[in-house]
Amino acid sequence: MGEQAAMQNAISSYKPQLSMDAQKALCGFCVVTPRWHEPMASHCTLRAGGRAEAFIEVSTIRELSVILGYLDGNKISYRIIGKGSNILVPESGLPGVTIRLVGDFQSISPLKAKNDLRVGAGCSMNRLLAYCMKNDLGGVEFLAGIPGSLGGGIYMNAGAYGQDLSKLTDWVETIDKDGKISRLSASELDFSYRHSIFQEESKRGHLILFVGLTLKARPSADVRQESREFLRIRAGKQPSIHGSAGSFFKNPVGDFAGRLIEAAGLKGYSRGHAMVSPVHANFIINTGEASVDDISALMLEVQQKVFAESGVLLEPEVRFLS
Repeated sequence: MGEQAAMQNAISSYKPQLSMDAQKALCGFCVVTPRWHEPMASHCTLRAGGRAEAFIEVSTIRELSVILGYLDGNKISYRIIGKGSNILVPESGLPGVTIRLVGDFQSISPLKAKNDLRVGAGCSMNRLLAYCMKNDLGGVEFLAGIPGSLGGGIYMNAGAYGQDLSKLTDWVETIDKDGKISRLSASELDFSYRHSIFQEESKRGHLILFVGLTLKARPSADVRQESREFLRIRAGKQPSIHGSAGSFFKNPVGDFAGRLIEAAGLKGYSRGHAMVSPVHANFIINTGEASVDDISALMLEVQQKVFAESGVLLEPEVRFLS
C-alpha cells in the first residue's frame, strides 16, 4: 500500500546531510542554536519516532528566508512541523533540517476590518481560541481541544463537527525556497475534506507563514460556552490519557472510519504497544513505548481488515514525514 511504501522509502533513504561546515553555517544563521539529533517523540503527540538530524526554531521571515536559501543552495532537505499532532516520524529519523515556526509566526494581529485577523502559522489553535474569546470573535469554537497549529490546520483543512478552516480563511501567505513571498486567496487554496493545495506537488517547498481569517462578532461568553461544549463532547468520545495523532483515518464519503473499524471487530486491537483505542476506534494510541513500526503495522492491519469486511480502503489523515 502507498503509506507503507512511503514509510519504507523514508527508512531506506535516510542519510545524514549536514557536514561540520553546514552545522557551523546553521549556527550562524539561527537566532536560537539548532538542536542536533533531537528526539522527535517529544515533538509528536503520538510520542513516537526517531531523531531529527537538526531541529531549529525560527522567529522571523528574514531568518527563515536566509536559512531556506542556504538549505536549497546546498541541496539539504527540510520540512516544517507545527505542534506535531498529525505526523509520524520514521524510526530511522529525519535527515537534514526540521523547522518549527515560533516568535513572529505565533502572533495574532487585527486587520482594518473589525473581524479580520492576521495569524501566524505557528500559532496554536488554543491560543487563537483564547484570543477570540477575549475579543468577542466567533467562528473558531470547533477548534477547542485540537492540539495543532494553524499552519498545520490549513495544510490539512482541519475541522470537526461539520466545520473546517476553509470557511474562515480569506488568504494564506507563503514563502518558497528562493525566499519569494506570495499570497494565495481562498479560491486558490483548493480546499476540500482534509485537503488543501499545499498537499500537491505544485506547492511542495512552499511554507505557510501567515493566514488571514474572517470571523464574526460574537459575545465572549457565548464563544466560551460553545467551546466548553465541544470540549465536553471530545472528553466523552475521544481518548485523552495516551498519545495519539487525533483521528487517524479520513472518513470515507457517506460513512465514518471509526464505525467501519469497530464493525471489523478492531476496537481495542493492538500491535506491540500501539492500540486501536477502546474509546474511539478511529484513534490509534501509544499505550506505552510504541514504536513507529508498531503504529504503521497496526495501521496496515486496520486497513486490510476493514477492506476485507466492507470493501472500503481507509486513507490516513496522518502525514508520514521523510
